Amino acid sequence: RDIIRILLNYGNQLIAVEVITEDNTVFDGQIELAKYIINELVFVEGFALTTDVYQSILSEFVTALQDDKILTQEFFINHLNEKIRNVSIELLTERYQLADWSKKQIVVNTESMLLKRAAEEVCYAYKLKKLEDLIKKEEDALKLLQKNTEDQGELLRSLTLLKKYKELKLQISMKIKRPS
Repeated sequence: RDIIRILLNYGNQLIAVEVITEDNTVFDGQIELAKYIINELVFVEGFALTTDVYQSILSEFVTALQDDKILTQEFFINHLNEKIRNVSIELLTERYQLADWSKKQIVVNTESMLLKRAAEEVCYAYKLKKLEDLIKKEEDALKLLQKNTEDQGELLRSLTLLKKYKELKLQISMKIKRPS
């Protein structure tokens, strides 16, 4: 839900990124938020969103990016599919209005001010959830292997994979400062 909400609200806005060239030269660049999120998540094995309508919205973004286009809020608000239109309107509607604290010289950071961090967090949160699912699946498979096999090589492969998943989970948890 958060991935789609951020794509709808800020997908066409530019964020700062580090660009690494083929010769490992690093320089600062900019990329549309939609490209950043989709590039981060499209390579996650088994990437799929929880509901059909969210997956349809994401597919619209992916298809547009393949044509080198970035979709706007208006595209989704006026979408032919009623479910996409309704979900888009719901996710684009702000629940609360932030008071104007600038009158009192107080700066309140909003999500739009911290776009790159918001994009990173939704991507990491999704990857973390996928890793937790993979860890659970591998732990279940390991239990079955322990009961049903004498093949030490298969047990070792499963344990190695489980260790790799847990290390990745720890790395991602540290990046978003969540307890693992």
